[in-house]
Amino acid sequence: METMQHAVVRRSANYQSNVFTIFMDEKGRSKHEPPYSTEKKGRTSIGHTRKINIAACSTRFNINNTYMETTMQQAEIRRSANYQPSVCNHESIHSLDSDYKQYLCWWNNLGLGKKLSFSRDLLAESFMWAAEVFYQPQYAYTRFCVAQLIQFVTTIDDVYDVYGSREEVELFTDVIQRWDINAMGHLPNFMELCFLALFNSVNDLGYNTLKEHGCNIIPFLKKLFGDLCKRYLKESQWYYEGYTPTLAEYLSNAWVTIGVPAILSCAYFSMKHEMMESGLEIVNSYPDVIKWSSIINRLCDDLGTAKDEMARGDVPKSVQCYMHETGVSGEAAREHIKDLIQEAWKKLNKELVCDSPLPRAFVEATMHTARTFHGFYQFGDGFASNRDITTAKFKKLLVEPLPI
Repeated sequence: METMQHAVVRRSANYQSNVFTIFMDEKGRSKHEPPYSTEKKGRTSIGHTRKINIAACSTRFNINNTYMETTMQQAEIRRSANYQPSVCNHESIHSLDSDYKQYLCWWNNLGLGKKLSFSRDLLAESFMWAAEVFYQPQYAYTRFCVAQLIQFVTTIDDVYDVYGSREEVELFTDVIQRWDINAMGHLPNFMELCFLALFNSVNDLGYNTLKEHGCNIIPFLKKLFGDLCKRYLKESQWYYEGYTPTLAEYLSNAWVTIGVPAILSCAYFSMKHEMMESGLEIVNSYPDVIKWSSIINRLCDDLGTAKDEMARGDVPKSVQCYMHETGVSGEAAREHIKDLIQEAWKKLNKELVCDSPLPRAFVEATMHTARTFHGFYQFGDGFASNRDITTAKFKKLLVEPLPI
């Protein structure tokens, strides 16, 4: 079963064969042992079952690699011979259902959605993203934290793009960078609420990490969200100045404003592994495995949302920046962005098969994040606009059984 999981995960990562040639011998075989054990397992958890389901329903496949084809064949043989998948048990389903109810209860008690009526309420989408990436039962706390942060990042993005004036977002950025509740007295009420809610939730993660691991991550979290909001402010300044950056200039800022570096970094500290302190500086530096995942997320988001987001008051996205820079048509620009996505996948795939000082589970989560976003935006904006698509996927994730 583990081999099968390896095959499905690799299959869902949009792999390209030429990425792996440096890792093969002259006969086309892998130079490395597979990272998963081939020991047979008798049952499948709800996380694994749903992972296969989502990989099947939301991702394009492109497998030409000899090693991966062999692994898939081995997995299929094992399944036909002695792999007996089980129907998801009621306890597992109840666990995910309870997680989602806990998340809804947190948001309702926070009251931020009622007070900030201009902000998008993407609770189901946020939870589905978290559950697709951190699907294993042991990551219930991580799912909760990630779902929280996705909704917070969405809300803060709307503060900068939709509701805050130029002067207000400058004040808000300053308060975030200070990370000091005593500095928020000059903020308008809606920004006070937003900052204090974020401050308390992020500091909760810091407290739990200190309690469980003896590692104080509050200074890192302060820097993380300060950097995010500083880059939101830059996009806001571009908008007010009517400035269209080059594609390279845009991406150097936008791969962070997609929010993935902040979300994945916080997820790292919520995963309760043994490399908490040793990995702090690595995560703090935004390693390539986070960067390439974030770039995939950003470019997929831009292809699916640029028109709607610019109508809401956002800056030109990657397609528009490339059109402005080169004078090409919209169709040619979109094809160029798709090529950049493929190149970023190759970079991320290479990071996945190389040795990393970070925990393997976290490295894989960066790939799952890119795959999940690619699925959300494959047919337009499946995260915030095309709710019918998202609802159907949500049902496949949490409601409908997997056909065997």
